[in-house]
Amino acid sequence: MTIKYRAVHERNSWRKVNSHQSLESAISGNDGAKNLLLRKGRVGKKWDDYGAVRGVLVWEEGSSQGTALRLKPGSTTEVQTETVPVHKLEEHEKRGGLTDREIESCFL
Repeated sequence: MTIKYRAVHERNSWRKVNSHQSLESAISGNDGAKNLLLRKGRVGKKWDDYGAVRGVLVWEEGSSQGTALRLKPGSTTEVQTETVPVHKLEEHEKRGGLTDREIESCFL
């Protein structure tokens, strides 16, 4: 089981993180997507390195569904999540990034 975690930042459109051992830790763990988006803990310091986080995509290799996360528009404290087909995430993986418009399309 390989967990794919991709953060889309202002200055890095496809930052790969391969250290998560489960979907739960990739999304809600200390170094997970929610803490990154909320700028909490050690992972929150990535904002200084790469700029604002536009979104985070997390999926398990071989699965049919993944999760897209972002801050709810207009909020700095609420994380919005959406289920996304893995084949779409893998298309972005091949291209090595997402535009703001493509991130938005995950939440429509």
